[in-house]
Amino acid sequence: GLNLQKANWVVLFDSDWNPQVDIQAMDRAHRIGQTKDVMIYRFITENSVEEKVLERAFKKLFLDAMVVQQGRLSEKHKAASKDELLDMIRFGADTVIRMADDEGADFDIDEVLAKAKMKTKEMNDKVKEMAESSMAHNFTMDGGATQPMIEMLQGEEEGAASNFFLDIGQRDRKSRGYNVDQMYREQVSGKKEQKQPTGPKMPKHLITPQFAEFHFFNTQRLDELYAKKRDWWNRLQAAIKEKEGSEKKDDEGEVVVDGAEIDAKEGWTPEEMDESAALLDEGFRDWSKKDFSVFKSACERHGRTAYESISQELENKDAEEVERYSAAFWKLGPSRIANWDSVEKQIEKGEGKIQKRQECMHAVKRKVERYAAPWQQLKFQYGNAKGKAFTEEEDRFIVCMCHQLGYGRWEELKYEVRRSWNFRFDWFIKSRTPKELEARFKQLVRLIEKEFEAEDAGGAGGAAKRKSTGPSDPSSSAAAAKRPKTAAK
Repeated sequence: GLNLQKANWVVLFDSDWNPQVDIQAMDRAHRIGQTKDVMIYRFITENSVEEKVLERAFKKLFLDAMVVQQGRLSEKHKAASKDELLDMIRFGADTVIRMADDEGADFDIDEVLAKAKMKTKEMNDKVKEMAESSMAHNFTMDGGATQPMIEMLQGEEEGAASNFFLDIGQRDRKSRGYNVDQMYREQVSGKKEQKQPTGPKMPKHLITPQFAEFHFFNTQRLDELYAKKRDWWNRLQAAIKEKEGSEKKDDEGEVVVDGAEIDAKEGWTPEEMDESAALLDEGFRDWSKKDFSVFKSACERHGRTAYESISQELENKDAEEVERYSAAFWKLGPSRIANWDSVEKQIEKGEGKIQKRQECMHAVKRKVERYAAPWQQLKFQYGNAKGKAFTEEEDRFIVCMCHQLGYGRWEELKYEVRRSWNFRFDWFIKSRTPKELEARFKQLVRLIEKEFEAEDAGGAGGAAKRKSTGPSDPSSSAAAAKRPKTAAK
């Protein structure tokens, strides 16, 4: 994972069997941002196994360039055998032993570099010669053929009489799906014969109309009526077929199944005709699945009886239509909607939040209306929940402003805090986020509710005590009359 834009020397002192590893090491110094010429040096011990390793790496690069990079298909390159590895290790061993006496000789770096260039050139020529003589050099994937391949194909045409190639027939493409059972069924039973049409096809208007569960149609009764209609049509076709096969084939009279009046209405009586029309009118076929989802979420946010607010979220639906749909939803939903329990629970959960919100704002209104000037006089009974972050002035502003704006308008509350001249230099409250202001308001509402609960409990307890004791004696009344004076002193 290193990117060495500043380095411009790469030294390979131990060549890898995989040439891509060495190439990756070279690429580290060729990243974007490199402005210098990069010099790459590879240290190879002369007349040793390292020469064979490098030679094999060059062959791998040749195969990669000729086969893999050009998208050609070839067999995998076989790994070196045991004998080949032994020959590579023994290569140049005698030369190394004879060179042991020359360790003290002078070392000329220029001579070594010149000899290395010559060795590299010899290896490149060897690989190039191998490339020209290989089969991959004459192989193409674009449909063209070189002269040697053309001559080879002409020779095969001359000897085609030997019937070397077998006639395997024309390839048959079959579309096969993912139904495994159907595949095995076809293999066992053979080809599936197509059914021959036995008679006229049933008209589409005899099929029961399909409605979704949120359309609130009585699909069970509709299916019964249309089943009667289909039964009449089947009996009619059987009678027509029987007439055609009988001796009275020349009779031009019409076939009568259930009487002229019922046959005119395709198997329905006049009462069933009126009933089907009424059943098709009682549903809400113009309500889409999107409208149904919006209706559920709007009931959760605004409550089941807030028809005006719900209609504002629906497209092309007024409050009167929403009220009719809501009546059908709560009346027929338990028997028509599959997941009614989860839908009802979700809406009730939203209505519980609305109820809690209303109680919260009622407590705030009751607290604010106690004071003639709540923006300056409103007090809180903090107890042990005062905290060190918000001051009483900030809490007073939050409660009064929420009473003025309404519950849930936290972004506007933040804007009003920043706009107020009281907090021009109060960086703490000006830097609070809407979430933090919401959390502080809810904490203050809990304090207000606790205060009212204590007052209501105290007032009820005092009234019950006075009622149980009855009229007091003169001494107790005199003591009670003296208490305000003592408090005043």
